[in-house]
Amino acid sequence: MKQPKVVETPVVRRAPSGAADAFKKCSKGLDALSFGEAIARARQAGVERELLFEASAPLRKLIEQDKKALNALRKLAEERKSRLKGQALGIYSQTGGRFPESSFNLSPGLHVFGPAFDLDRPGPTSGSPADAKANRDTGEVFVNVPYDIDAHGLRAAAASIVMIFQPNATGTLSIRPYTKYAYTWLVAGLHLSAHTEGRLVITASRADDGQVLDSRSITLWDRTTESDVHSEESDGVAWPPDYQVNFLAEPGHNYLVAITAVVSGDQSGDKSILFFPSWSMFSGCISASVPWLVAELRL
Repeated sequence: MKQPKVVETPVVRRAPSGAADAFKKCSKGLDALSFGEAIARARQAGVERELLFEASAPLRKLIEQDKKALNALRKLAEERKSRLKGQALGIYSQTGGRFPESSFNLSPGLHVFGPAFDLDRPGPTSGSPADAKANRDTGEVFVNVPYDIDAHGLRAAAASIVMIFQPNATGTLSIRPYTKYAYTWLVAGLHLSAHTEGRLVITASRADDGQVLDSRSITLWDRTTESDVHSEESDGVAWPPDYQVNFLAEPGHNYLVAITAVVSGDQSGDKSILFFPSWSMFSGCISASVPWLVAELRL
């Protein structure tokens, strides 16, 4: 009986030449798990917002009958809008510039890779204009859905950096990025709700057919509010076991791993009826960078 071939040293190689073609096959699955799910949650928040608006109709009628109460509400709306419009997003780049373009081999099957990545993708976006930037050379992504009181409905933006891997043996391939991030968000409303969320998503796909093999996400924030103001600025690191992908890999195949930042939400914008102020809005921003990642092939 023919003995199976034994590979003593498992190796993970980069395959940058196939990045563009692979992404065409994998983009649909990638978008479904990052951007698509964010859009679905924002759309559901919009449905709930409209129901809440309809349910609050009797309350609005009562306030409209009281001139003193209505005047106080109008002043509150003006002060709150003025304060929100002046807020700036205090976000910053995490990397501080370009990293060396090199990789390091450690124990058998364990490799460390740094930028440049193989591909970057700014977008997609939905709704009013938003910023979506990605830089393969530095390993940075930046998404910003800014303050826009005139926008109505869902708004979203995503950006990704992508790397292609090829193993020399059949085994479990584990991709573990070290991801630094900073974020800021704001959600506010007056008799109407608004929703905002921000996430980091890592997805692994087969490059030849786009099949999604594993996907994990980290929720940085997820907030809905009505007649209130909430905001936050923070930073941190996404790292295994919370943020990684593991999948069965075979020699002769390429595997695409995408690291994505996505901000999404829903707002009414200004829906004031006659003299009654009713509005809601949100904003959100993520700046993230991947200075290095670990690729480990376990036989």
